[in-house]
Amino acid sequence: MRFFPEGGAYVHGEEANMVIEVQSADKQPVYAHGTLLADDSVVVAQIDPLNTGLGNFKFVPDSLHRYSVALSFADSTRKTYSLPALASSGLLLRVTSHDKAYVCNLFCNDPGILGSGSSFRFVLTQKGNLLATKSSSLFGHRASFEIESTNLNDGVVTLAIINENGDLIHERKFFHYSENNNLANAAGTSTYGHREKAEVRLGDEVATGDSAQYDLSFAVSAYHPFFDKFELSMRNYVLLDNALPPIMGLSSYFEDTPRSISVSINNLLIAHALSSSKPEERFIPEYRGPLITGQVVNRQTNKPAPGIMAYLSVPGKLPQFYAARSKWDSSLAFEVQDFYGNKEIVVQTNYTQDSLYTVQLDDPFHDEYLELEIPAFDIDEQMKNWILARSENMQITNAYTKYREKPDMLSRIDSASFYHEPDARYFLDDFTRFIVMEEVMREYISGVNVRKNRNGFHFMVLDIDRNLIYDENPLMLLDGVPVFDADEIIALDPLKVRKIETIKRTFHKGLLECKGVVNYSTYEGNLDGYKIHDTALVSEYEGIQPRLQYHFPAYPSSYDKRSKTPDFRNTLCWAPQLNPDTWPGAQDFYTSDAPGLYQVVVEGIDQKGKVVSYKYRLEVK
Repeated sequence: MRFFPEGGAYVHGEEANMVIEVQSADKQPVYAHGTLLADDSVVVAQIDPLNTGLGNFKFVPDSLHRYSVALSFADSTRKTYSLPALASSGLLLRVTSHDKAYVCNLFCNDPGILGSGSSFRFVLTQKGNLLATKSSSLFGHRASFEIESTNLNDGVVTLAIINENGDLIHERKFFHYSENNNLANAAGTSTYGHREKAEVRLGDEVATGDSAQYDLSFAVSAYHPFFDKFELSMRNYVLLDNALPPIMGLSSYFEDTPRSISVSINNLLIAHALSSSKPEERFIPEYRGPLITGQVVNRQTNKPAPGIMAYLSVPGKLPQFYAARSKWDSSLAFEVQDFYGNKEIVVQTNYTQDSLYTVQLDDPFHDEYLELEIPAFDIDEQMKNWILARSENMQITNAYTKYREKPDMLSRIDSASFYHEPDARYFLDDFTRFIVMEEVMREYISGVNVRKNRNGFHFMVLDIDRNLIYDENPLMLLDGVPVFDADEIIALDPLKVRKIETIKRTFHKGLLECKGVVNYSTYEGNLDGYKIHDTALVSEYEGIQPRLQYHFPAYPSSYDKRSKTPDFRNTLCWAPQLNPDTWPGAQDFYTSDAPGLYQVVVEGIDQKGKVVSYKYRLEVK
């Protein structure tokens, strides 16, 4: 048993709201009846913890007495637990619901806690929005603040005490819960046969009116009541607003009347609420794709090297190229897109100018783990047959899935180069083949002048916009890897090059300014014999896991239904993102050969942040 006084402490003569949590040794909630005792004998209050293992009681503590809680468990055993020591002074912040309003009461018998000034401010916020604020001061160790319930949205509300200096003195979170905002009930029968078409229609709230504002997901999968306590709906997740740490069985707190839900969640917030202070931001948000981060260092001194341009390439048939300049602390970040699976990357600086520098990449995996107390694995023995049947269904499905053609990930990736359409494209097989690249460049590639002096070859690109010739080399790429020495391009075997593309104008890639681009592509996109410079970093890098593609067969005709290919799917349909513009409030799917109960789950959010969550069950016989 653990004790959590509301407000953080309890003091002599001031009514206390004490939350208790009762768990078994394997972290499972325990239901028990309890009694609050004074001096081990005098009954002060009766306690009835909820089924979640949380409960609360109120009493006025007296420093002349010792308090304990005697619990009676379901197996008739009894245990006694002593309350934590009574504080002689302190600050208590309590929130009570009263006549469609919330009353915030502050008690403080030690003014020094509030700082040097005598006044302070109540600040009430919800989801980062300021709801109300009020300046106040203590009167007889007390102060209060009231807000009507109609001014609050459902969810977690944060009450903070701020002193005159703007310092956070104390914080209290409470939960406001009025009613569920579920979608209307689905229409139609709830019983279907094998391989039969089923349709779920939603109510007018989504099917008409502002339906285009909703972003919805849809899933139909095998159902068993055992899993209800683990499935926290999207609506309830958003209502909690990350105010609580990960807690197993959190969904069971919402399985009651709005009044009981409010009491349960408020007890939980008193016991385990997280601070609303923002943690240190260590990672940049990845909005468009993964960020590959690292730093540029001096190879000889290993000291940071700011202001150095670095280049990242992903060679292949669909090569990728990125550039970034190291910041004042030598750090850099490449924002890559469509980076799926394990790929080989090449990271380098311009070795003709910055040969002393090298790039070190950060580990893409987080080296810290969530401190989550996972309860012992506990599963109902009566689920044995249900689990066995689903396991057999899965094995049958997998056995036939491996013969089904898998969709090509490359077909869903933007195949355009970073410069999109080139000014000119040359497929060398369309020309008479030369065996020397210099001849190819001089005879076929228009707008790229090849010059040679005592320092070697140079390419000078014609700027077709301004009709002038650049003095410096363009950006030269081989399968997406920059080549900074034109001599290395001339040394290539042209018979291994499939095409050459040119950009004949100034081109910007982030902070990189290119005086034209000449891009060489081999047949297999594997550099085909080109030796990457020794200063480059060549590494295997794990990108985003490819999105799984699921196959949901349809049986529109009696011929299709007679197919002898077994269909034992436990998930009948899964659509992570439905667009109501193309889906007028209905979703159809086909049942499988696997009988049993299935649960339809529709969840989503609108443009104003309103969350909808809907569940509906059907049976396949």
